[in-house]
Amino acid sequence: MELDLCWVTKAGVDPVELFEKHPGRFPLWHAKDLDKNREGPVPVGEGVVDFKRIFANAEKAGLQYYFVEHDMPKDPFASIETSIRALKKITLGSKSK
Repeated sequence: MELDLCWVTKAGVDPVELFEKHPGRFPLWHAKDLDKNREGPVPVGEGVVDFKRIFANAEKAGLQYYFVEHDMPKDPFASIETSIRALKKITLGSKSK
């Protein structure tokens, strides 16, 4: 299963609860954030998705790879740079790929 962390959060579902209910079934993640109004994606670290908590449970999820994503950003290169910087801070010391 490839889990989109932004849209699952928008739906009101806790990704970590999914990992606990279905351990090892989420080897692929879309890493994008959700704006504070919960209307759409923003670069990682600029929204409401609790990436630190989610990545702390990566092993339980079965994470193998994650993909940085942002649907139709105004500046794709700025978005990816912001997201990658944030993810490096979040995953420092964890088993990120």
